Amino acid sequence: MSKKKVLIFIPTFPVLTETFIEREVSQLAKSDKLDLVVVSMKKGSGVLSEASEKVTSYQRLDREHFLKGFSYIFKRPAKVLKAFSLVWKNPNRSIFGTLYLFLKSLGYAKIFEEHSPDI
Repeated sequence: MSKKKVLIFIPTFPVLTETFIEREVSQLAKSDKLDLVVVSMKKGSGVLSEASEKVTSYQRLDREHFLKGFSYIFKRPAKVLKAFSLVWKNPNRSIFGTLYLFLKSLGYAKIFEEHSPDI
């Protein structure tokens, strides 16, 4: 039986006020049934266990991934349009803020794709 490859995205990790997340990640990292990777944009001020440290990758969105994210518009136009319609409904952002956030999310999707997760 092959291990399920699981990707967890946590914007800042570990965070001192969210130690429960680090404990959960640490336990999942020790599982024989999972191949776990944590992708985080920023290292927080909390403490990482050895198990969590082994599976954590810090990666900010760079220009290359941002530009490669545009490929989803052509590869999966219906899904991209559906996702954009959900983001567009947020009344708390300007048009430009919404568009920028959405384009960033396509770039992060490219980063996640490189890890080839099952979940």
